Amino acid sequence: MMEVLGQVIKHAKVVGKVKGIQLSEDGQALTHQRFVNDTMLQGIPMVKEALSYKQILRDFSMASGMEFNLSKSKIFFFNTHIAIQRNISRILGFQRELLPSKYLGVPLTTKPLRKRIWEPVIKKFQDKIREWTIRSLNLAGRLVLTKAILQSILVFMLSTLPSPKGVLHQLKTIQRDFLWGKGEE
Repeated sequence: MMEVLGQVIKHAKVVGKVKGIQLSEDGQALTHQRFVNDTMLQGIPMVKEALSYKQILRDFSMASGMEFNLSKSKIFFFNTHIAIQRNISRILGFQRELLPSKYLGVPLTTKPLRKRIWEPVIKKFQDKIREWTIRSLNLAGRLVLTKAILQSILVFMLSTLPSPKGVLHQLKTIQRDFLWGKGEE
């Protein structure tokens, strides 16, 4: 169903009902991003665009029978006059949120990303390994846990945020040390 919503938004862009966000002069404008059943709408802060998105969401709800949870829906503005923010929030029914915030566990911020943003991921790695080192695991068991669990922790964060080289090195070291049994008696 969410694929259909994506197609409807793409069509609205083609016919000029929504513009999306143009991140670079030669890049394509972004109108939405999806992750499973979450959808992030992206657009320019104009009442016309908000009304178009509102109509798309209304039509989709009527056609699919699905309801949007407005209490979980948030809207973020960048360099937008407060009166326009209020109008668009009222039209869409989304509550305004300020940065920094999180979306599906990924930090949203206007500031450059620092190593400390990755500290929860590093801690999660270390906590998992502490749990596992209690058990006696052979190399094959450690390899499965490294690939299936540790690397899956990274997939979402790395697909949305660039990581500092130092963080990647630290995470590789943690995985390598666990895999080869460093620190075990």
